[in-house]
Amino acid sequence: MRKAFGLASAGIAAPIRAYLAKGALWAFVLNLAASGLTLLGSMMIAWIGGKEQFGAYSIVFNWVNVLCIPALFGMNDLLMRELPAWHGQDDQGRARSLVRFAFSVGGLATFVVTAVFWSGVRWGGWFGLGPYAGLFDLALIALPMLVFTHLGQAVFLGTQQIARGQATEKLIKPAAFVLLLGGAWAWGSGVGDPLLVGLQVLSFLPGVLSLLWMLGQLYRSWPISAPAADPLEERRLLATGFYFLLAATVQVLFSRVDMLFLGYFFADSPEQVGFYSVAARYAELLLLPFVVLNTISAPLYAKLHAEKNLSEMQSVYARTTRILFVVSLATTAAALLLGPVAMGWFGKDFTVGYKAFCWLAFGQLFYAFTGTGGQVLLMTGHERLALSLQATGLLVAVVGHLILIPRWGIDGAAVAAIAGYFTHCALLFVFVPRRLGIRVGGSWLKGNG
Repeated sequence: MRKAFGLASAGIAAPIRAYLAKGALWAFVLNLAASGLTLLGSMMIAWIGGKEQFGAYSIVFNWVNVLCIPALFGMNDLLMRELPAWHGQDDQGRARSLVRFAFSVGGLATFVVTAVFWSGVRWGGWFGLGPYAGLFDLALIALPMLVFTHLGQAVFLGTQQIARGQATEKLIKPAAFVLLLGGAWAWGSGVGDPLLVGLQVLSFLPGVLSLLWMLGQLYRSWPISAPAADPLEERRLLATGFYFLLAATVQVLFSRVDMLFLGYFFADSPEQVGFYSVAARYAELLLLPFVVLNTISAPLYAKLHAEKNLSEMQSVYARTTRILFVVSLATTAAALLLGPVAMGWFGKDFTVGYKAFCWLAFGQLFYAFTGTGGQVLLMTGHERLALSLQATGLLVAVVGHLILIPRWGIDGAAVAAIAGYFTHCALLFVFVPRRLGIRVGGSWLKGNG
């Protein structure tokens, strides 16, 4: 299999092949466990609370995930880009300073974002979310814990410790949520929206505590002495983090804009949001190979860029994308066949989302074809270009949602989403080779790289 895909070719150095193989295995196992536990948790919410409570829960925590992006202020991506070079050069004093800087900026941004959004929803009814103000009182408690989790994971991913970097979010947290839901179900008392939201918030605690312990171990292993704070360096890091923030904001809006528009158009019918949410969750499962590749490739691309090793980067990109596309084709075909049965697991009413799922599943193949082209841009200092390309795709999706959701409902949301996916991937296909000289998409079908 490895020979057939070309991964064992001499084009990729042995240490990098070992890192890719080991990292992919850990990332796949942890992401698969996370997908299974998250899916189980979603099913339990639907079974316990019903379709309307599932819809309300989906609206609230989609917003929490969106708010996490400005709260991070791009510091997670900054850690993944800067740490591989500094840690690889044994400049751990500088790495220590970077971690301290990233957590300070993230903490301040989290406080500001939480305060502003909570005030807007509580007293201004922003985005039509006034009916959910009571739920946000609870849900926003999870935001600082979510930010801390992402920053901590970025530290471990930046030092190429894939298992430690993924275990908290992918295993500990979803397992805790399933156990808490199971306990509430066994208790047999009425489970309303506030309790469901409260259990989700509580499920963050075990993961945060374990991550805090692991980070303490890593931090103590680095030299205490560090270079004095350089205002110019901190200004550069803030500027880079700001562009990462913009890119990440566009990215998360791109992935959540369909849910946000559905929440607006169907504020009085949250079950429609729930139907689409199930379709989107299943479609996201098809992105598992892509998520695995993005997870392990980000610090590797940053390291290769720091070493100015473009040929190795091309080889890694071409061969991993070839595997990604073949695997994605197979999993998408299987998912389309099993889709009606799987959606029925949430309840018979949820099968109405199958058509939307088919559209979304088709759209995921665009990213399988272009691979990690967007990640290459972010990790090689081209975050402005990455931002502009994804913003264009987002604009196409927004226009599509405004036109199609009122006409076709959740099916229109899915069509608008894949129009945005196609636009973004087409732009990556054109601009990445021009800027970096790395061939994207069809070139790897010929075995080049």
